[in-house]
Amino acid sequence: MNLKYLTYRLISLIVLLMLFPMSSISTKANSATIWLLTDIHHFSPSLFDEGSKLQEMQNQSAGVDLRYSSQRLASLLQQIEQESPSVLLVAGDLTLNGEYQSMTEISLFFQAVEALGTDVYVIPGNHDISNAFASSYIGDQIIRTQQVLANDFEQLFADFGYDEAFSRDKDSLSYVINLNDDWRLFMVDSNIYSKGVAMYAPQTNGNLSNSTLKWLRKQLIDLETSHQKALVVIHHNSLIHFSALHQQFTLDNADDLQELLAEFNVPLTLSGHLHAQHITTEQITESANLTDIVTGAFAVYPNPFAEITVDKQQFQYDFRTLDMDSWLADQDNLNKDLVAYHQYMLDLFSATSNQVALDNIIVGHAYSETQKQNTLDMFREVNLATFTGNMQAEYTGIIERYGELIEELAEYQNDFFISNVLEILDMHTENHRQLDIIW
Repeated sequence: MNLKYLTYRLISLIVLLMLFPMSSISTKANSATIWLLTDIHHFSPSLFDEGSKLQEMQNQSAGVDLRYSSQRLASLLQQIEQESPSVLLVAGDLTLNGEYQSMTEISLFFQAVEALGTDVYVIPGNHDISNAFASSYIGDQIIRTQQVLANDFEQLFADFGYDEAFSRDKDSLSYVINLNDDWRLFMVDSNIYSKGVAMYAPQTNGNLSNSTLKWLRKQLIDLETSHQKALVVIHHNSLIHFSALHQQFTLDNADDLQELLAEFNVPLTLSGHLHAQHITTEQITESANLTDIVTGAFAVYPNPFAEITVDKQQFQYDFRTLDMDSWLADQDNLNKDLVAYHQYMLDLFSATSNQVALDNIIVGHAYSETQKQNTLDMFREVNLATFTGNMQAEYTGIIERYGELIEELAEYQNDFFISNVLEILDMHTENHRQLDIIW
């Protein structure tokens, strides 16, 4: 199906849904079903063709699919219509590189979601605002396109958090929303961006200013009188998930946030940015632990999202994936990628894993062809189990197939990438797909 035609169809559906909306689902009751997306990385089909430059960018995308975001969004809209979650939360990186056209289309998509009765609340990610890489890829050309600025983001998503906020931070795009009588959403903007059009690459790392931390403290104090619990959503990770890969992923001043949340007995944050599905917990004080749940990138295999159920005393998190097959079954004139969509996405993921292994593990070692292939296969399987949060289930098979190779690699544990592989394998007893917390 032609990508531009699909976009027109999606916009037409949005208009119909706005004209004939379903009755709104109330989240003011004591329980709510929340879907959490992060790292959508939508790229407007109007900004690319099938020229050489798109393929070049796809090869550098770390498994993020550039071509079929519109199809994923259409499939997600159908899934939301079928299952009717109360709320959709989006934890940043809505676009590939902050293209205004891509962001406009995401805003239209959220309008369609809300027309189905699901409330939408969003925050930006490090890719979304004042990004000098905002571009179209036409033929063999990179053509700079309009960037999203901070005030654009606020205006485009006014109906998805900013105009509905209980409180807003004056120095960031952070805000607080009353989810229901028992829960308050803290949508925290941890990104670093310029106020105007950017001339350089955006900063990958995140930080909370002193002003934002003071605002957060005031909002947490307010909970003592409202008797609500805080559900904190932030793009950057509040804890270190992998010691070899924490720089630019974990919040620069994570200690400040950790101490603040511990002071007010907030045991949990929900984040993205890492692209992998991972849960970690640390003891912050003698009496307080903090858990950070990273939901995998929606734009990367296997297109995950989280389903969260909250009631008066309980938080339940479950890993889920997009039901692309149901949507594809109703579509005509699918190209070869979409006919075999899951294999297409898996091949993108595998190609990225293989390239990382070739560039960072195999390089410099006198491997035979058999050793080289075994290393590629092992790294791909470890990477896949990590990004899907499924190491607990896959560990035994990985050790059976590659145990001898892993022992050999342990001799190089001072190597950055090898140490990361070994650390991931050591986490095999932990469940990264599901978590229950009694508040």
